[in-house]
Amino acid sequence: MVTYGALSVTGILDTPTQMLEGGLALSTDYKLTIEAASLPGLDTGASLTLTSLVGLPANNGAYTVREVSPEGDGSFAIATLSKV
Repeated sequence: MVTYGALSVTGILDTPTQMLEGGLALSTDYKLTIEAASLPGLDTGASLTLTSLVGLPANNGAYTVREVSPEGDGSFAIATLSKV
Protein backbone atom coordinates (compact mmCIF):
# COMPACT_ATOMS: atom_id res chain seq x y z
CA MET A 1 0.00 0.00 0.00
CA VAL A 2 1.29 3.45 -0.96
CA THR A 3 0.14 6.46 1.06
CA TYR A 4 0.56 10.01 -0.25
CA GLY A 5 -1.22 12.61 1.85
CA ALA A 6 -4.79 11.39 2.29
CA LEU A 7 -4.59 9.00 -0.68
CA SER A 8 -3.78 5.30 -0.43
CA VAL A 9 -3.24 3.18 -3.55
CA THR A 10 -1.64 -0.07 -4.61
CA GLY A 11 1.73 -0.02 -6.34
CA ILE A 12 4.57 -2.34 -7.31
CA LEU A 13 7.94 -1.79 -5.60
CA ASP A 14 11.05 -2.97 -7.43
CA THR A 15 14.36 -3.01 -5.53
CA PRO A 16 17.20 -3.80 -7.95
CA THR A 17 20.64 -3.85 -6.34
CA GLN A 18 23.79 -2.60 -8.07
CA MET A 19 27.41 -3.36 -7.26
CA LEU A 20 29.60 -0.29 -6.88
CA GLU A 21 33.32 0.26 -6.45
CA GLY A 22 34.27 -3.00 -8.13
CA GLY A 23 31.94 -5.05 -5.95
CA LEU A 24 33.00 -3.47 -2.66
CA ALA A 25 29.64 -1.80 -2.05
CA LEU A 26 26.00 -2.44 -2.89
CA SER A 27 23.36 0.16 -3.72
CA THR A 28 19.62 -0.45 -3.83
CA ASP A 29 17.41 1.52 -6.20
CA TYR A 30 13.78 1.80 -5.15
CA LYS A 31 11.34 2.09 -8.07
CA LEU A 32 7.60 2.27 -7.56
CA THR A 33 5.18 1.62 -10.42
CA ILE A 34 1.70 3.14 -10.02
CA GLU A 35 -1.23 4.13 -12.19
CA ALA A 36 -0.37 7.67 -13.25
CA ALA A 37 -3.76 9.12 -12.31
CA SER A 38 -3.86 7.43 -8.89
CA LEU A 39 -1.61 9.96 -7.10
CA PRO A 40 -2.27 13.37 -8.68
CA GLY A 41 0.43 15.93 -8.00
CA LEU A 42 3.11 13.38 -7.14
CA ASP A 43 6.45 15.03 -7.89
CA THR A 44 10.09 15.28 -6.84
CA GLY A 45 10.49 15.79 -3.09
CA ALA A 46 7.10 14.30 -2.15
CA SER A 47 6.91 12.02 0.90
CA LEU A 48 5.36 8.56 0.60
CA THR A 49 4.74 5.79 3.10
CA LEU A 50 4.86 2.17 1.93
CA THR A 51 3.22 -0.53 4.03
CA SER A 52 2.05 -4.13 3.70
CA LEU A 53 4.87 -5.07 1.33
CA VAL A 54 4.47 -8.79 0.72
CA GLY A 55 7.83 -10.54 0.94
CA LEU A 56 9.66 -7.26 1.60
CA PRO A 57 8.72 -6.25 5.17
CA ALA A 58 12.12 -4.57 5.68
CA ASN A 59 11.15 -2.07 2.97
CA ASN A 60 8.04 -0.80 4.80
CA GLY A 61 8.41 2.83 5.83
CA ALA A 62 8.97 6.39 4.63
CA TYR A 63 10.38 7.36 1.23
CA THR A 64 11.11 10.57 -0.66
CA VAL A 65 10.40 10.81 -4.38
CA ARG A 66 13.55 11.54 -6.42
CA GLU A 67 11.93 11.52 -9.85
CA VAL A 68 8.63 10.62 -11.52
CA SER A 69 8.54 9.54 -15.16
CA PRO A 70 5.79 8.19 -17.42
CA GLU A 71 5.90 4.55 -18.45
CA GLY A 72 4.82 3.38 -21.91
CA ASP A 73 1.72 5.28 -23.05
CA GLY A 74 1.59 7.29 -19.80
CA SER A 75 -1.08 5.19 -18.10
CA PHE A 76 1.51 4.21 -15.52
CA ALA A 77 4.33 6.14 -13.87
CA ILE A 78 7.58 5.07 -12.27
CA ALA A 79 8.68 6.95 -9.17
CA THR A 80 12.33 6.59 -8.23
CA LEU A 81 12.53 6.73 -4.42
CA SER A 82 15.03 7.26 -1.61
CA LYS A 83 14.39 5.49 1.68
CA VAL A 84 14.25 7.91 4.61
